[in-house]
Amino acid sequence: MEVFSGNDHWEQHREPSGAGGKRGYGVRRTISAVRPVIRQPLDNMPLVDQEALRALSDQLENPSALTSFVLDFVQAWEEKYLRFADAVERRDHAAALDAVLSIKTTSAMVGAARLAGLAARIEELVRVNNMGEASGALPFVHDYGLQTLRELVHCSEAPRD
Repeated sequence: MEVFSGNDHWEQHREPSGAGGKRGYGVRRTISAVRPVIRQPLDNMPLVDQEALRALSDQLENPSALTSFVLDFVQAWEEKYLRFADAVERRDHAAALDAVLSIKTTSAMVGAARLAGLAARIEELVRVNNMGEASGALPFVHDYGLQTLRELVHCSEAPRD
């Protein structure tokens, strides 16, 4: 499954692969574009879905609880991202799936729509054990994560209606 297409330039290299003395050839893909174009663009999704934040606020029934929930997400982001990146780089399928599901679920809960959407697409890659393409998506997870954190902090500081 190709996640990145369009303006991205993929280079394919034939190189030895396999373990235990088996010889075969695999394909290594590298991204040479700075900005990804994802098949179903995520750029039209908001970084933070204000309706989801309002719904969460209504469920919590306490503005300070919402702020605390958002700040917990912000503070946990680096650890979540590093856990996912490490699992993908180690090609640990189970750990990568657990980590990407954690990112997807908590992002959706806090209204981080674009990050949740990206995590859902990467989850598909991990489920079919396509760790090479999942690894290629790590810079975008990192970038969307940082953009989302800035937006969440901004939203949590803004006065509520």
